[in-house]
Amino acid sequence: MKIELKGAGLWGFGERFDKLNQAGLRRENRVWEVFTYQGADTYLPAPFCITNREGLYVNTFKCFNFQTEKTENGVAVTFPDGLEALRFYGTPAEILDQYTKLTGRPKLPPDWAFGLWISANRWNTQSLVEEQAAESIKLGMKPSVIVIEAWSDETTFYRFDKSRFPDPAGMVNRLHEKNIKVILWQAPVLKKLEPGVFDAVHEADCAEAVSKGYVALNPDKTPYLIPEGRWFTGSMIPDFTNLRAREWWFGKRRYL
Repeated sequence: MKIELKGAGLWGFGERFDKLNQAGLRRENRVWEVFTYQGADTYLPAPFCITNREGLYVNTFKCFNFQTEKTENGVAVTFPDGLEALRFYGTPAEILDQYTKLTGRPKLPPDWAFGLWISANRWNTQSLVEEQAAESIKLGMKPSVIVIEAWSDETTFYRFDKSRFPDPAGMVNRLHEKNIKVILWQAPVLKKLEPGVFDAVHEADCAEAVSKGYVALNPDKTPYLIPEGRWFTGSMIPDFTNLRAREWWFGKRRYL
């Protein structure tokens, strides 16, 4: 199916790392787990795009390709036949209003979320985190948020590594006193550990999640495992559509 959108430029198709204007490009509506140098690949595809006058939404959860090409009056978008296509008209703001009315309105984040965020994966100790926060303030950056990535153990992902963060509660309180919110990076997986690595708490968590039906399943009802070539190969994924699974997962992190 080919649909021509009138107007200049073409934006959308989810988070993209190579181009802002998508006109004249081939885009995949597919999740690709690529660590840096993503190019045309994306973690967050969306079957939605806009010009400065029209919008297009393909109402499906399927993986498929878009081909876009510039035309005399705008941009033509081609995608497989048989998919439901919805069109929107107006200014970009009006198009987004129509689109989110259909798919769901985003909630307005708190004021602090619009401030400056700072983070680095190498800030992997309490002393480094507090040092970098102090240096940022000294330089006049006024950070609103600090994201700590390497804070937890490498098995459960919900226990602070006390060898590197001896007083996490004190650290958080001191950062809050500086008007800096703390966000902790989290991997939503039940990790497959390397051969020879054993953690009794983690093993118990995995066994409980499987026995109580808290993980995503294959059609044959066996636990889905992340395939080769992806982050956390062999790991199970919590089924967050299951209310009890959500309560179980976040219950282990509530102390944070």
